[in-house]
Amino acid sequence: MNRQKKAILATFIVAAFAVAVGFAVRYAAEAADYKRILADTRTRAMANLSESLGDIAGAMEKGRYATSPELLASISAEIWQEAESARVSLSELPLNCAPLDNTCRFLAQAGDYAFYIVKKAASGETLTAEEHAGMDELAAVAKRCADSVAVLAAEADAGVLTYQSAGAGGRTVDGEFTSLEEDFPEYASLIYDGPLSDHVERRTPAMTADAPEVSAADALARAEEFAGCPGVLAFAGEQAGNMPAYCFAGDQNGEHIYVEVTRGGGHVLNMLRSRGGVTPAMRPEDAVKLAREFLEAHGFENMRESYYWDEAGITVVNFSCTDNGVILYPDLVKVGVSLDDGEIVRFEARGYLMNHRDRTLASPAVSEAEAREKLDSRMRVESTALALIPTDGAGEALCYEFLTQADDGTKMLVYCDAATGLEKRLLILTQSDGGTLVK
Repeated sequence: MNRQKKAILATFIVAAFAVAVGFAVRYAAEAADYKRILADTRTRAMANLSESLGDIAGAMEKGRYATSPELLASISAEIWQEAESARVSLSELPLNCAPLDNTCRFLAQAGDYAFYIVKKAASGETLTAEEHAGMDELAAVAKRCADSVAVLAAEADAGVLTYQSAGAGGRTVDGEFTSLEEDFPEYASLIYDGPLSDHVERRTPAMTADAPEVSAADALARAEEFAGCPGVLAFAGEQAGNMPAYCFAGDQNGEHIYVEVTRGGGHVLNMLRSRGGVTPAMRPEDAVKLAREFLEAHGFENMRESYYWDEAGITVVNFSCTDNGVILYPDLVKVGVSLDDGEIVRFEARGYLMNHRDRTLASPAVSEAEAREKLDSRMRVESTALALIPTDGAGEALCYEFLTQADDGTKMLVYCDAATGLEKRLLILTQSDGGTLVK
């Protein structure tokens, strides 16, 4: 190799080395920036979590002494906002520990309880002694959590705690949050008209509470009769919770069949047949008729369909029980019909088993005409019915159901309380070839 070629080669080597060094410096800088951003995000999330918990405690403390509905609504809105902010901050922390069930449940319930208070304040009502006690309980828990997280935030910022393993004996944020979760303070049950009220999760299903327990063998026979697959199903475990059930599964003609039967009373809770690649050969209206006939054949009386929708060739129909013309929406059954051959491929009766019972319904305190006057003047009423609807706290309210259409063609269901005439709920109906969706 002559001297000129050696010089050119040396130049290329030096240039390549310079480029490599440049890339290394660039990537090192980017890595440092990433680590700084990550550290800033963790620090901010810890600080925000501590601050939000402190704000929840402070707002609830103020709520104890608020007397006007307007002030109470404002304070409750602040609690709800801070509870949501705390949940977001918690999700931003790189925690690898077990799910923080107690912490997450507390934040969710604090927000839900605050939303309940907002609704109550909007109606001009004041809190009862029990509801004030509930705020006291939540405030105490929020303050204790805020103090604990504030200490962790300070220690993490000082490097005493690490987000990654610190070796034997080292303390990590993960470990400290696990300890907080295990030592999470207990607080009294909160009973209120909201979906996260403790009485909702603990309530006993109406149709299985006092029903005699059936054996797994009897439940299997019931499952195979209901699904129309004798000799196919086998025991597949049990489901716990407030409605314990036996689970059965099996395969037939290329389809997987799954059925749940309650231990109490032997009622079919769920049934599912896997059905893919459905080519519709019938109208959804025909499927509704088949679903109704299926329910009648299996002892479900006085059922009325409310709406249906299509899911990949499966028409799913919602049915509710009726009592002397009153629609009982809590007593809900869902039936899925395959549009290729009309076979029942889905069934779900949790709402029905949870709520169905003999009821004594009060007579409306206001007339239909008086309730209709509460509607927006832009709504044209197409039909009216009396309906029992579920409330957020697992209660029930008798209402006038008005099917309406607005000036722009939007169809809505408006529910006016039969005791007061005031609007209680409004649902928008979205209709298409695939059925009707309600939101």
